[in-house]
Amino acid sequence: MFYIIGLGNPGEQYMDTPHNVGWAIIDQIQKKNIHDFGDFEMDGFRHALVCGGELEGETVELLKPQTFMLDQKKKRGLLSYMMI
Repeated sequence: MFYIIGLGNPGEQYMDTPHNVGWAIIDQIQKKNIHDFGDFEMDGFRHALVCGGELEGETVELLKPQTFMLDQKKKRGLLSYMMI
């Protein structure tokens, strides 16, 4: 399994700003491969919007963390969950 994590900040004030370029890339991957990926769903344990599917024959999860970029405590939880 592969994880593609798009970094960004939650909140309307960050939409369509350089802060959320990671989320924009994740959205484009999902839209371009919509037949392979479902809709994003909130995963409360990982504090992220997640959708899974296949990309070029590999199982992939797309993640958009819902924590602020500088909130390191929650980011560590996400990374430890994925054993990175």
